[in-house]
Amino acid sequence: MADLALTLALRGRSESAEVLDPSCGDGVFLREAAARGLPPAQLIGVDVDPHAIGAAKSGLVSAKLYEGDFFDGRKLGVPDVSIIVGNPPYVRQERLDASAKEAIVESVLAEWPELGRDSLESLVGRSDLAAPFVLRLLGQLAPGGVAALVLSSAFFDSGYGAEFWRLAEQVASLRLIVDAPEERWFAEAAVHAVIAVFDAAPSDTQVEVARLNRPTSEVAAHMRDGGELSDVAEMRLANRSEPRSWSATLRAPLAWLDFASIAARALVPLGELATIRRGITSGANDIFYISREVAREWNLDSQFLRPLLTARGRAGHGLIRIDSDELDLFALVVDANCDLALHPELKRYIESFTEAPSRGTLRSRNPWWALRTKPGHVFLCKAYGERFVQPFCKDAIVADQRMYCLEPRAGVDPMLLSAVLNAMPTALALESLGRASMGQGALEWTVGDAAALPVLDIRRLANRGQVKKAFEGLASRPIGKVAAEAEALDRQALDLALLATWPKLLSSQQALTRALVGACAARQARAKAGLR
Repeated sequence: MADLALTLALRGRSESAEVLDPSCGDGVFLREAAARGLPPAQLIGVDVDPHAIGAAKSGLVSAKLYEGDFFDGRKLGVPDVSIIVGNPPYVRQERLDASAKEAIVESVLAEWPELGRDSLESLVGRSDLAAPFVLRLLGQLAPGGVAALVLSSAFFDSGYGAEFWRLAEQVASLRLIVDAPEERWFAEAAVHAVIAVFDAAPSDTQVEVARLNRPTSEVAAHMRDGGELSDVAEMRLANRSEPRSWSATLRAPLAWLDFASIAARALVPLGELATIRRGITSGANDIFYISREVAREWNLDSQFLRPLLTARGRAGHGLIRIDSDELDLFALVVDANCDLALHPELKRYIESFTEAPSRGTLRSRNPWWALRTKPGHVFLCKAYGERFVQPFCKDAIVADQRMYCLEPRAGVDPMLLSAVLNAMPTALALESLGRASMGQGALEWTVGDAAALPVLDIRRLANRGQVKKAFEGLASRPIGKVAAEAEALDRQALDLALLATWPKLLSSQQALTRALVGACAARQARAKAGLR
């Protein structure tokens, strides 16, 4: 990884170029540069850890190594350079106190006053330390310089990513993103990483995305020998003005990109068809999630009990159609204006939790026992492994916080909405566009992501009865993992019925299914892969 990053940074550069690693650790990037023949006097490293600097000095005797915080780089005497390489430090913002955050803002603001204090304070208050660190190090790039950095894919998936890229693009330009889809560069870390190559000057060209199709070590050797990256990678182009689309360009199978392009207006954001709400976050499941046995024991009135759907319950076993009578739990849903004196059994149950008002998760709720939620029929899962199942219930039920409840907009049939959510094109959209920055193989979606999820516009269906019939067949059985579902005739029947309204899309059905199977398998395999 260090070999490839350095190769990308040094290509076409003068042998007299100085190389800086602003968070050098024990010097792996700098040692790689020395192995290329760069004189140690041209190698510069900074690290806040004295033990790391000591280790780096033992292998790089003549290098310029600074012990200290790179955010204080100007005070340390770190010069501007034409090459920056490295792996920025990753520290959750919750671990930084207010004074540390203020110092970070001041350091970046000193380099880039045009970014504005408000924008930087917002970024530092939400992002990992690595985000302002990258902005700060870009300030040490000399005109015409290049930075090749190992970044977490969270830079493309996270909520703060869009703000980071908006700021970064004001002071530099992302030229290239390199991903190794079949490797994990950090075997022990719960993140995937990419190499991001920045040019010092802003640009309006498209961003190149390279998906390596050979092991990283082979790619680095190939390029050191003068070979082209396009010889050993699938090359794509991303729209510089739409950073939110970079994650899809980076990860999505070509079949999805082609389908989305051809489908055009046949696809609409899910938020156009339904409002999307988070499920219940009770703050005290031991109080608000009640088994049937406990409900009988306390003689609780059914008006306060809502059948509760959980990701680990019926939906977790692959069931689309949910029977409310078979759900194991109820949610205790009581309005804040409820007069408990009129419901003695409920009052007795609530008052049995004498310590509840002092719990941190309930303290801000007034009254603490008031849990509001709106039941629904159509649900979307928040996270995915190797199975894509979106529950549907003819009765109104509620869901926990690992589910999203969808309320169809006027004119949208709930059953058709669930049908399209359970179709292969939607599963491939979830796979292609979801947040997969964590390394355990989980794919996650936020409420905001879900509102933007592209789905076929069921309001335009010409064969609603046929779609419903196909969906009824599929919903009557447990759904398997995607590899097994690819061969299921009832699955194919639903997909073909949904696509039939748009004849130009019918021929894509098999390609979408193959792409979903391959992409899901690759995500799972990468999660299990070690360092090559």
